[in-house]
Amino acid sequence: MIDALINGMRDTNPSVRSKAFEALGNMGGKAAVNEVINALVNAMRDKNSDDRLKACEALGKIGEEAATNELIDALINAMRDQSSDVRSKACGTLRNIGEKVATDEIIEALIKAMTDEDWRVRWDACATLADMGEKTATNQIIDALIDAMENQYSDVRRKICEALGNMGEKTTTKKVMDALINAMGDQDWEVRCIACRGLSKLNEKASTKVIDALINGMRDKNSYVQRSACKAFSEMGEKVATKKVIIALINTIGDKDYDVRSQVCEALGKMGEQGATDEVISVLLNAMQDSVYSVRLNACEALGEVAGEAVTSGVVNALSNAIRDEKYEVRWKACKALGKLGEKTATRDVMDALISAIENEDSTVRWRACAGFGNMGEKAATKEVIRALMHAMQDEHYFVRWSACEALEHIQMKPKIQQSIFNDFQEYIIHSTSPISSDLIKYL
Repeated sequence: MIDALINGMRDTNPSVRSKAFEALGNMGGKAAVNEVINALVNAMRDKNSDDRLKACEALGKIGEEAATNELIDALINAMRDQSSDVRSKACGTLRNIGEKVATDEIIEALIKAMTDEDWRVRWDACATLADMGEKTATNQIIDALIDAMENQYSDVRRKICEALGNMGEKTTTKKVMDALINAMGDQDWEVRCIACRGLSKLNEKASTKVIDALINGMRDKNSYVQRSACKAFSEMGEKVATKKVIIALINTIGDKDYDVRSQVCEALGKMGEQGATDEVISVLLNAMQDSVYSVRLNACEALGEVAGEAVTSGVVNALSNAIRDEKYEVRWKACKALGKLGEKTATRDVMDALISAIENEDSTVRWRACAGFGNMGEKAATKEVIRALMHAMQDEHYFVRWSACEALEHIQMKPKIQQSIFNDFQEYIIHSTSPISSDLIKYL
């Protein structure tokens, strides 16, 4: 069959030749024999640009097994082809073959291709070099990518920045860090955004230079960059939970862009114990009054994270009010936050707020309220809580009933409370045929 396909590549009819190239490529590694590879390499010198293109494409599909010296030479030549389609496909073929072809000559050819007049060639060359760097982050490839950050085309710089950021997860070098920090000053706002994301992935505790660069990013004239910088702090979390960062986040929470304000709330919630200050809680409480629901939503979640042991009536009241928010996403998050606070400190205020939430018109709020009691464990073993959960067992939505049942399983009731509750709901339990009620009977 292979011999027939090789002959098909020489057919006088272009459609037949095209099908032969396609069939060999679809065979993948099975076609990685000398006869096929040599025939495809020869086809890459054909005067017909479509044949050269199809030959490149087939070699890319065959993959690593096709990596011979002859092929590498042919691909380097193809990257200088008069057809931009062929040049682009040659770069893509190198990308598919992988790091086996990461020779000095190939890297040099890819760097040159990143200045090609056709954006597709530039992008494919950059993507290939970036993939090589992410798989084998050698000094040679890192240096090549960093040098290419001076490229005049912003699409190339974006891709390089992304690659450097991904490499930072595996091997954080000063070179990579400095390159990403420098990219924060790029004239293209998308490069600056990608640099923020890259800095957040650095596989070590953030240095003062990284923190300063991201703080400057929060002051960027472009709101997308500001959001990316805030998001970076959010993803880095407690690694960057310094007084300097927290103050910078607090100063940014009044930004005119609501997405920035929302992202600041999220970041403050990720600051851990360092973020559990009166000032942070105060700005989050103010954010609960924001006119944009995404800000209120993230403020709720952040309060659940940072309020900790020092739960004030102001926090509980704000979250209780948020349970009646016009947006169900905010109501749900507020209830979840109350449940989280209940794990840390099951005060009467928190429990009363959750009991009230079980009566909420929104089923997701009722479900989350039940789950909140379940997280409290034996702290929630009061008559009022148990009765509220028993009431939720009659909810029209099965997931609320299930959550109530699960909460009751986690609450260690004292015998006196068990008997009292059983007496109160004896008639309901005895006459109910619901499977959940049967489970509850077994539990009681």
